[in-house]
Amino acid sequence: HLAEAHVGRKSHGNLTLRCLWMGCNHADRPFRFFKRDHIVSHCRAHVPFKANVCSDCGAQFKWPQDLKKQCVRHALYYIVSC
Repeated sequence: HLAEAHVGRKSHGNLTLRCLWMGCNHADRPFRFFKRDHIVSHCRAHVPFKANVCSDCGAQFKWPQDLKKQCVRHALYYIVSC
């Protein structure tokens, strides 16, 4: 929903590369290199939705790289505790 309704698509003629979130300091300027995925990634920072869930402990993360770090922590814990 966020990417389609608030960022849009070039092919649909409704693409915006500026963050329209009230109070965001990126509202005045377009994102670097004018890439849609940059603004979509930025907009995810404004919403509480956390789609990346750790299968070991159930911790939730907005960013996949944070889930990956969590998995490494679990792996190190299992190695040390054995």
